Parts: sequence; C-alpha cells; structure tokens
Amino acid sequence: MRWFVRKLAAKLQLGSPRINTQLAQEAPAGLELYFNRSGNTVTLETVVNLTESITVTYTVWMVVYEDTVSSYEFVVRDGDMTPGTLSISSPYETETFTWEFDIDGGWDENDLWAAAWIEKDSPRDVKQSTMVELDWNQTNVEETTFGQIKAMSF
Repeated sequence: MRWFVRKLAAKLQLGSPRINTQLAQEAPAGLELYFNRSGNTVTLETVVNLTESITVTYTVWMVVYEDTVSSYEFVVRDGDMTPGTLSISSPYETETFTWEFDIDGGWDENDLWAAAWIEKDSPRDVKQSTMVELDWNQTNVEETTFGQIKAMSF
C-alpha cells in the first residue's frame, strides 16, 4: 500500500505547478464526482463524459485523502486498487464508476477530500481530474423544470 500511495502522490502532484500546466490542455473527457455516506461507508461515483473519440485504453482512478495530517498535506488515506477501464469510445457517451471505502477512526472526517482522474495507459498520462470536499453537511440542490429549487440533504 505504501508503494501505491507514493506513486499516487507523485502522479497527482497535488498542490504543484504541474496541475496548472495540465489544466491548459484539452481533455478527451469531462468528469463528475459524487459521494454518498451511509454510516462509516462512503460511496464515490465518477461519471466520465467523453468529449471526443478515443482509440486507446483509459483507466479511471479514485482516492480519498486528508487535507492536512500533522505537518503533511494531501495525505492519501485509501484508493481504489482496481481502477476501472473505459468501455466507451465515442463523443457524448458516458460511463459511471463506483468505489466504496470505510472511514477509519483515525482520520479527521471533517478534513477529507476525494479525487478522481482518467489516465491514458500508454504512455501513462493523466488526461482529466476532479476533486470534491467530502462535506457531510452538504445539501444537494436541484432545479426543477419550472425554475423552482428543490434541496435534499445527504
């Protein structure tokens, strides 16, 4: 597991200038990341929306990290060790991936974030990423067809 965390931290380079460089590049897909909590179990759902045709293999990764632990930032707490492989290849197609993890009692559950990204397999290159704060008091807001707003708690 330590090898995976070191590899992941190097790959994501959270908080590094490399992210700004990646943000300026076109991505073959958009990502949406959602979460739901039931007791200590959290389910992450990543929706991949292709924006262009792809002809190579892409994998979808998800992790949960704590923003700050002691003097360390972006500490990966758990990750999906069996990432999904995209089975779609045409623009406007979508595919959804889910992963569940349990919150450990040693984590600060008020300081948790989730990240998801797609990675081109050869050469290994992150093409799109997203993250979300796991805010347990978050309210999901949905606009109805009549312009009204419906709020639902998680």
